Amino acid sequence: MDVPQVVEVRVPAEPTQLPVVRAVASTIAMRENFDLDAISDITMAVDELCSELITRSAGAAVLACQFDMTGDKLTVHGSVRTESATPHSTTSFGWRVLTALVDSARNWLDDGALHIEAVKARGTVQPG
Repeated sequence: MDVPQVVEVRVPAEPTQLPVVRAVASTIAMRENFDLDAISDITMAVDELCSELITRSAGAAVLACQFDMTGDKLTVHGSVRTESATPHSTTSFGWRVLTALVDSARNWLDDGALHIEAVKARGTVQPG
């Protein structure tokens, strides 16, 4: 039975906090024995995911980023308070970068919060 390994980080939704969240993502990926390319992909994907959330955040919002390692999959779920009435565009350049780095990604609005979730499986190779 796989026991989920969940880590959550909460930081001010400001670009100066990106290195903190990237460091957590990289450390978790290394600890979970992802290969070097996957660690790089995860780190860049988390940077893109958090950057998109920070851009859409409202006022002095808090960026919450949860890392859930279950089985061979690392799920990264980020959320932030927003004043936007629409979810993040899935046709933007940032979204294309994110989806090129992970196995799956989705986003949604829920009660004034924007959520972006990305999944990367250990041992998967992204098309080049």
